[in-house]
Amino acid sequence: HAEEDMAQTALAAWQALKADGSWEVVEALDVPSGGAFEQMQQYAALDGYLAGRWPTRRSPYLPLCADGDPFRYCPAVFRGSRARLRSKEKRLSSEGPIVLEVERSAEPRVLERFFALEASGWKGRRGSAIAANAQLVRFYTSVAEEAARQKYLRIYSLLVGGKPAAMHFGLLMNGRYYIPKVAYNEDFRKYSPGLLLMQYVLKDLASAGAVKFDFLGPSM
Repeated sequence: HAEEDMAQTALAAWQALKADGSWEVVEALDVPSGGAFEQMQQYAALDGYLAGRWPTRRSPYLPLCADGDPFRYCPAVFRGSRARLRSKEKRLSSEGPIVLEVERSAEPRVLERFFALEASGWKGRRGSAIAANAQLVRFYTSVAEEAARQKYLRIYSLLVGGKPAAMHFGLLMNGRYYIPKVAYNEDFRKYSPGLLLMQYVLKDLASAGAVKFDFLGPSM
């Protein structure tokens, strides 16, 4: 429905639901705040039905520190695992030189590398990867092109011997970093490439003056 039709749509949905006597409880998970389902609840309450809401999943975020330790605000479990990650990084280096690459352009070669990496793992096997759907490819390509034009595209790659081990399709906007999509090479799974890339990204974001890392959570 169009944004201006939300109230009318919610009322029609509630009236249809009210006329259906086959239900006792209706529950919807992870609906957006202020959306049509909440509007429908208001109509239900006006008709004397019990309605309630509660938080389900929250979007996690991490404050970033430009001065000193960029990992200052990381959860203790992450800080405690950094020694193990250093060990994994050392072993990973035996596979080839480790390089962090940051792309700010939406060149086809950059996007194709990300799409190929995402499709190389379980998403590819399940058919849910971006590359498996031409419409998704067009959508993320258009997002990347506009983000590059606006100068907030950040495609991070952790390369091992020139081969991508993990990548972020990221957006750095107004000091906030968002990751709509991530991917990693399952061949390097034992080295935790996603966490290794995260360390590099946090350092780079802190040096760039970013103030928050937003993991998006259910908003992804």
